[in-house]
Amino acid sequence: ECMSCDYRCPDGKHHTACGGAGAGSCNDCQAGQFKDAQTPEAVTCFACPAGKFQSQAGKTKCAACTPGTFHNARGTAQNFSSRCSYCPNGKYQPSAGQLGCTQCSKGRYNPFRGRHAAASCMACHHGKFGDAIGMTSCKLCGVGQFQEGEGQSTCHSCAPGQYNPYFGRGSKGFCYFCPCGKWSMSQANVCVECAAGRYRHGKGGSR
Repeated sequence: ECMSCDYRCPDGKHHTACGGAGAGSCNDCQAGQFKDAQTPEAVTCFACPAGKFQSQAGKTKCAACTPGTFHNARGTAQNFSSRCSYCPNGKYQPSAGQLGCTQCSKGRYNPFRGRHAAASCMACHHGKFGDAIGMTSCKLCGVGQFQEGEGQSTCHSCAPGQYNPYFGRGSKGFCYFCPCGKWSMSQANVCVECAAGRYRHGKGGSR
């Protein structure tokens, strides 16, 4: 009489090689897999879900990736540093067992990886701005611009009749008035000479 292959292995193990003349045996679930008491009849082990990992064989459960890390694939059996990846620069993750990380908002940046707190996204300093999410560094305000505030996504333009030839200025005081005989439009980095046959007595003139 042939025997059934319906054999229940202990937790963390699965039944293999049953059939023909052999009854098979119970073997450890591989790293990256698990089998618990709730599934004793399962022939195979289950892959760890995304956001979790298991580096050892023969285990009954998977562990969640820690805050500041993530994992978006199933059944991974590599070492910790490559299994649960660190959140990249410009992102953070405050919770465990996550599939991805959250990007820093506009006006903020994070130059470090593996961060778990929203506070890791620092405000751009005056004279700089962040016009996109997930930035790893802030941009300098361009010539003809300035930014006095922090955590901003844009810069202000110097008014008509003024100019600023420098990058990264953090005060409106760096918008200089055009001298007599010259003029400028908004966001200028230089002033322009009045055209032939025209003149301007006062400083800070626009067209």
